[in-house]
Amino acid sequence: MSALYTLPLDFNISTSVFAREGYPVPLYRQVTASGVPGYDTPKQYLIGNVDDVRLPAVLEWDAGLSKVVKVGTLDVTVTADCFNLLNRNTVLQRQNRVRGTVAGGLSSTDFNILEQQSPRIFRFGARLSF
Repeated sequence: MSALYTLPLDFNISTSVFAREGYPVPLYRQVTASGVPGYDTPKQYLIGNVDDVRLPAVLEWDAGLSKVVKVGTLDVTVTADCFNLLNRNTVLQRQNRVRGTVAGGLSSTDFNILEQQSPRIFRFGARLSF
């Protein structure tokens, strides 16, 4: 969902919200039958159902403020943006290969993080139009 509103004095304020369900993490074990002719290629075996372990939901809220200033024949657009306003660091991907036995069951915290949501970022800029 995105929105833009023009404030008094021609300031523009904008916002964007993005949300989705977390991806499933299909857990698998890789097995190699070494020393057996024809069976030395690693095989992957799914553990449980594909949807048993799911990453957390992703939510990102971005916001921006801009103003067009006239300087002679030039239009200068000054902008300030903030991405990931809530500074959430949601895990987007995890390693899903099970190595060894995990006592007490499996959870998504048992596997290395491969990708994480970017931190809060501020961007300031100016654009010239003529």
